[in-house]
Amino acid sequence: MRKSWRIDRRTFLRGIGSTLALPALDIMESEAVAAPAVSATPPTRYVTIFQPNGFHHSGWDVNGVGKDFQLSQILKPLQPFKKDMIVLSNIDNPGNGHIPNTAAFLTAAPPKRLPGSNSYRAGISVDYLLAQQLGEETLIPNLNLALEPAGQGFDGGYPRSVGSTISWSSETTPVIPEVSPQVAFDNLFRRHVGPEAKARAEKQKSVLDYVRGEIENLNRKASAMDRQRLEQYYDSIRDVEVKLEKTINPPEKSWNPKTHPELVRPPAGIPNDYPEHMRLMFEMLALALWTDTTRVGSLMFGISQTTLSLNFIPGMNGSHHGVSHHRNVQKNLEQYNRLNTWFTTEFAKFVSKLDSIDEGVGSLLDHSVVLFGSCMKDGNLHVPKDLPLVLLGKGSGKLKSGQHIRCKPGTPLGSLHLTLLDKFGVEAESFGNSKGLISELG
Repeated sequence: MRKSWRIDRRTFLRGIGSTLALPALDIMESEAVAAPAVSATPPTRYVTIFQPNGFHHSGWDVNGVGKDFQLSQILKPLQPFKKDMIVLSNIDNPGNGHIPNTAAFLTAAPPKRLPGSNSYRAGISVDYLLAQQLGEETLIPNLNLALEPAGQGFDGGYPRSVGSTISWSSETTPVIPEVSPQVAFDNLFRRHVGPEAKARAEKQKSVLDYVRGEIENLNRKASAMDRQRLEQYYDSIRDVEVKLEKTINPPEKSWNPKTHPELVRPPAGIPNDYPEHMRLMFEMLALALWTDTTRVGSLMFGISQTTLSLNFIPGMNGSHHGVSHHRNVQKNLEQYNRLNTWFTTEFAKFVSKLDSIDEGVGSLLDHSVVLFGSCMKDGNLHVPKDLPLVLLGKGSGKLKSGQHIRCKPGTPLGSLHLTLLDKFGVEAESFGNSKGLISELG
């Protein structure tokens, strides 16, 4: 019998200092078989969806533990994904108050003012630690989005900017998220793609080289506090340099998406309609994950003490923050739970989108860990104990999904983040206020 053989579709003819690509031939491997260097296993993503003003236990708490649990009023919209869900109870935030609770949500460390300055120290957030490992191949290591601009001024002794983000790229550098859908789209799909982007990057990189030299001169004359401020500036420069380098020399990719979405640029500005704004930002986040432009991302529904008006929900008025201070009045509690059920309903649409994206060996949701919840339990008294937290997605098999884990009372938030770092293969002895791993996660 004649033995069949095939050649790689990327085979070239080489000789006399030249390279010539072959045309498509029948003996070439098909697209599905070729490219052995590209993994058939999708990467695992990490996403955080944050709600700032808590969930009341009357609407949030589930009945039952382990796999035998029933979803509550607020979590009912996630019923189709119960098998992909882990509900967590008895995990405590180390913060105290709106801004400290928000800053500690992904750092597990409340912010502390640095002596003699207006800067604050919390800790690098879990998403940025993960981005250091997961973002090596992606254009955007960590995509931070929000539905409300950063706050101005101070509250309770803290700058509102500290309560306007859940992500810290270093112990002293809070990252203000993007609120414009169009700017987010351009950063993902326009600003860093094509020959013009490459030319801009080359030019900007030379400018950064000059700035770096100037900073080195400043360092010799700067005080200790100024050197600390300059170090934060260095961090921002390094972040820009990484993006420029990836624009000029895109990294080798170990994963190519099996399907490709239609990319439609959103209109300019920030939508006045909050539900539309949310829809667009969820779409940006899903597109970024789908196209492997990022593997780590977050979306904040609002900043701490958000002034969001609730007139977009029929029959509701007032502000999100105001409704969270229900004073234990039944009709106010009903409004608070109704509002939070609306948020969960919208979140469920995003989860459904991730679940609909086929990656050949499961959906994008199967290969994700999505943390959904708030930095406090009850917004009325800013209760930082027993946080409302849910994990969605199987994390590429890293998590034991479809269960309610009732942790030991007082389990620190840092233990959750330390466990997730461990699941992603990031070695760390501790994280924030952690006290060991949560073994029930898998």
